[in-house]
Amino acid sequence: MEGSQDPRRGSARLLLVAVLLAAERASDAPVMLIRLRSGTRVTGRPGQEGFNYGDHYAFSKICTHLGCSASQHDAQNNVSLCPCHQSEFLITESAKPVFGPTTRPLPQLPITVNEEGYFVARSDFVEPVGPGSWDVRRRRGPHTPRHGATSNPVSRWSTTG
Repeated sequence: MEGSQDPRRGSARLLLVAVLLAAERASDAPVMLIRLRSGTRVTGRPGQEGFNYGDHYAFSKICTHLGCSASQHDAQNNVSLCPCHQSEFLITESAKPVFGPTTRPLPQLPITVNEEGYFVARSDFVEPVGPGSWDVRRRRGPHTPRHGATSNPVSRWSTTG
């Protein structure tokens, strides 16, 4: 038949699109997985105990200063560096900034290992990823709507909603 298509071809195309969309959603926040030496003393943030899996820790790669990549890891000193403005984050102290212009630590992602042996996130980040300037709520307040938007104090990062 002229102009007809094999129905399997359309199904394969839909499957490919679904797989690509799932991959895009799964990688919406770049993460670095760090394995510390066994026995390394780590100070966790209150409320984030158990976010690690053994000696493995996952943190956002996005610098909290201006959004550059903060994933240059120095395993000897347990520091991750953002080369753009020289911010350094001490991984053993919940990725708190120890040098440079940034003031917020890198957000930590709660991780585990699934039944197939892969590291997976147990949930989303519990705090905003990226620089504070990206968190519009901070500048306007949590209940101030954008132009033409409705007021909704519950955000994606809210721990209560």
